[in-house]
Amino acid sequence: MDRQEIASRAGLAPLTRHSGQWRGKAFIHGARKFLRDALCMPALAAARQNPELRQKHKFMIQEGKPAKAALTVLMRKLI
Repeated sequence: MDRQEIASRAGLAPLTRHSGQWRGKAFIHGARKFLRDALCMPALAAARQNPELRQKHKFMIQEGKPAKAALTVLMRKLI
């Protein structure tokens, strides 16, 4: 499987809701919620303890990403 399929199966792939001219926000949803829940705490720990992932997390927040979106990126990195 490629990384997009893996993220989709873990429920970490961004899904968009679009209808005609209307453009909604992307969100993560469905798939294996237990896996997404299990990755949340390791991602938080990595954001605090792992120097490489901490730097990525801080950079994304400084760029204006919401904290939860930055955490989702770290969860995908861990997979």
